[in-house]
Amino acid sequence: MKILLIILCAIMLLFSGGCFILLGGNVGALSLIPLGAAILNGVVLAAIFGWTKATPVLFYILVVLDAIVAIGLGVALLSYGASDPTIYPWGLLLIGGFALKGLLTWLYVKSVAA
Repeated sequence: MKILLIILCAIMLLFSGGCFILLGGNVGALSLIPLGAAILNGVVLAAIFGWTKATPVLFYILVVLDAIVAIGLGVALLSYGASDPTIYPWGLLLIGGFALKGLLTWLYVKSVAA
């Protein structure tokens, strides 16, 4: 569980950090969303490796954000999938990845807090 969570958080950290770098300041406050995701995933990784003591609130925020993204991707998949059904495998993979990452984060914080 922990290894899979590390892998998913590292992928998300790299992806959201790359999005922030590509967006830069061109989009204004909207570019802070990937920066926040990168910071939260970085804090989770640091807490898993024992580099810092993160409060459970940060973990729960990340769980809620992962759930919101998974639900948003589900809505987008239903909307765009009607016109192009070839995106279903990729969409389901992304939805499953975010849902799994949220579940693993929630299970990890429950096991650490117990």
